[in-house]
Amino acid sequence: MPGLGPGIHELLSPTPSCPGDEGKHRHPPSVMLGLGPSIHELFNCWEGKMTFWRMQLHPADAESSIKHCVESLAAGYVGLDFEEDVGDLLIQENRQRIPSKHKDFLGFSDEMKPGDHVLIISHHFPFALARVKGEYNFIKHRATELGIWFRHFREVECVYYYADRVTNPKNWEMLTMTDTISPLRNAEKASYRLIDAWLSDVSHI
Repeated sequence: MPGLGPGIHELLSPTPSCPGDEGKHRHPPSVMLGLGPSIHELFNCWEGKMTFWRMQLHPADAESSIKHCVESLAAGYVGLDFEEDVGDLLIQENRQRIPSKHKDFLGFSDEMKPGDHVLIISHHFPFALARVKGEYNFIKHRATELGIWFRHFREVECVYYYADRVTNPKNWEMLTMTDTISPLRNAEKASYRLIDAWLSDVSHI
């Protein structure tokens, strides 16, 4: 009805599109009140605070790291896998078969959520930043036709590439990473600061 202004669902709905998609995303409440957007209002899911993550997207063969990053992100997914797969991580009995060195993989199934942002690392340098779009998925057999090598995956959107942000490789920031996935809790760490700055930049495109 005209003259009533936006409804409660319009005010509280998560941002449906990517930052920089001019005219396509709803503004958070502070924008409509004339206060200007905060970084957390622009990128949070309204149901809960977002989390920053780091991930590597290649299997054991690090020499194919870039290839797997390109293929996975082009297909719209991030994911991981095991040397000997344990099955769906949401099934309790399967979790008992997870090797101790991969217990942190449960963060991918249990803690990661839509609206989180993932910094993709390749060869100890930032490769891309993506926003998690989907819930945890598991497929019993690898589906290479999807462009992914892993059986545990989530859909992502709003992918931005580091080489487009910092165009001179001499200025790339080295971020050593030896694990497959890790949440970023400390706002003082370099990876956290990079994501925060990156999101601030794209929010003003």
